[in-house]
Amino acid sequence: MSSRTLKGLNMSTKTLCLPLLLIILFNHTLLSKGSSHMLEGGKHNRKEIPIKTITVHDGDIYDCMKLHNQYRMKDPLIKRKIQLRENSSLQGTITTTNSSDHESASSKKLRKTRSLGNESCPPGSFPVLKATKAGPLNFSAIEDFSSLRARSFLRSKTTKPLVDNDASVREYAQASVKGRYGGAEGTLSVWRPTLEHNSEMSLSQIWVLSETSNDLSMSLEAGWMVNPSLYGDTRTRFFIFTTNDEYNTWLYNDNRRSQPPNNRLQFTRVNNDMPFGMRLDCSTIDGDNTEIEIVIKQDEDQDWGLWVDETMIGYWPKSNYRARRANKVIWGGEVVNRRTRGRHTSTQMGNGHFSSEPIGRVAYISNMALYDLHLNRYDAPQAINVDADDPDCYDLRYWQSDEEYGQHITFGGPGYDRVQCP
Repeated sequence: MSSRTLKGLNMSTKTLCLPLLLIILFNHTLLSKGSSHMLEGGKHNRKEIPIKTITVHDGDIYDCMKLHNQYRMKDPLIKRKIQLRENSSLQGTITTTNSSDHESASSKKLRKTRSLGNESCPPGSFPVLKATKAGPLNFSAIEDFSSLRARSFLRSKTTKPLVDNDASVREYAQASVKGRYGGAEGTLSVWRPTLEHNSEMSLSQIWVLSETSNDLSMSLEAGWMVNPSLYGDTRTRFFIFTTNDEYNTWLYNDNRRSQPPNNRLQFTRVNNDMPFGMRLDCSTIDGDNTEIEIVIKQDEDQDWGLWVDETMIGYWPKSNYRARRANKVIWGGEVVNRRTRGRHTSTQMGNGHFSSEPIGRVAYISNMALYDLHLNRYDAPQAINVDADDPDCYDLRYWQSDEEYGQHITFGGPGYDRVQCP
């Protein structure tokens, strides 16, 4: 462009450079978006470049991020936790013969090693799921997940009807207790429920909460889910979730948070085992019961630690929450019912069987336990609250102390039935 043209347009070199610079920066952001991990530092988000990207045998793609580059790594207490824990490993596969007095089908209980196999992240780093064989993760599905839970929470706290044009509902089958707790645990049998529509979801999990009649200031959650909207497949995957304000502000796994500008929710890794979003092996009817043991409890610093199969994976810092203790614990299952065919969904909860089926043919959470404020472990009480939104679709039973399974629940159901669950 000639100087005469520039003069005619009344433009200067300076005004041309600024838009050009913005375009270059925008394109650079797009190119680097897929290979970086969002970490929050100070008031600004910054991107950390993975030290390695690996593809495992099932097609999942993970970025390896440095443990010591996580948020708040300058804190010496956090460095100490990582140094103590990053070399810990699981015990391997645990196989026990079922010898319970509780009615059960012939089965074994298995806990598989939770690692990426031959492909793994280097020491001092941890894996973050970037994409599955179907493609990049669709995080808008988690925004929908949280929105539905927020509406569900509002419905539970008001007698007034909510104006809501979305026919989607969350349906639960849960056992719960209220008191003052430093944590909780349970062992979840892992299944692969079938879904009627890919926009629906089915899960089994533990909730550790602090709530009042009109406020949810802390929810710590961990379990397994089938969520094709997020992952692009119908495989069963491990997840964690937290919120500190009725599901408006949230953090899913360790790499996706809601958008409010003051969202400083964090989960800090201390170990590279058990990647979030990892595909889990599942139980089979009248075959092996594959299990995952989950413990959520405070540590000596009053941060909320997460243990999986006796290995500490990391923790939610206490600074995430206004609450310093939990006052409610829930164990159970949940589905999203979209009513896409104008009726109840046939999406399964658990493995699609009702709670009356014997162990080996039904989903369960066993060895349910609580921690007091001094972090002493004790079994869940004999009296417990049991609730199912629609027991003709999905139900739950609570079983008192058992030699093999301790205090435990069985739960699930097939969903739609023309007569019982229309």
